[in-house]
Amino acid sequence: MECCCGGVRKVWLVPTLATVVRLQSMFTDGISNRLTPLFLTADLGMTPRTQLAMDLALALLASFGASANPWMTHRIGRTAYMAVLLVVTPPLLLVFLNMPSLAPAVAVSLFRNALQVSLGPLIQGVIADIVPPAHRGKFTAFQGVNFMRSAFLFIGTELSDHYHSYRPAFVVTALLQATCLPVFAAVVMLMPRGQGSDV
Repeated sequence: MECCCGGVRKVWLVPTLATVVRLQSMFTDGISNRLTPLFLTADLGMTPRTQLAMDLALALLASFGASANPWMTHRIGRTAYMAVLLVVTPPLLLVFLNMPSLAPAVAVSLFRNALQVSLGPLIQGVIADIVPPAHRGKFTAFQGVNFMRSAFLFIGTELSDHYHSYRPAFVVTALLQATCLPVFAAVVMLMPRGQGSDV
């Protein structure tokens, strides 16, 4: 396996950076997913019935988003599709905040979440392509550190309480998710040619 960056093996560096992207996305998304119903209820008057319908639609769209991955990667390549997801999802969160009424806000939120869910399997595919089978479990375990989601959610609720609004927490989430882009750019540059870019 080729070496780079002063002898650090790509076999470790690329999946490590890919895992960082996944963790950044997961942890910050924990804020938006938990606070979205509260925001829609407080600011746009969402009813419990609408929330239940939204939860059902989210589960269905999440399945559709993940199942659409092979179709998209076949047409534009995996790294290109991952780049699209990372570029589009943070601005969509800001668009969501500026929707004038409940229906379009729910639609944007559902669309964004469907895209966000698609990212995880793509990153796992990159790791599976590069990391030897004996070591894949280590990277999978890192992606399962769910307690960190609670830490980010605590930060989000603190921001909401401090500003008496859920909007600052969403803005911070969008900014933090945008920081995934330079890390992902490093993944693309360091990825061994012929691995993980077109499948």
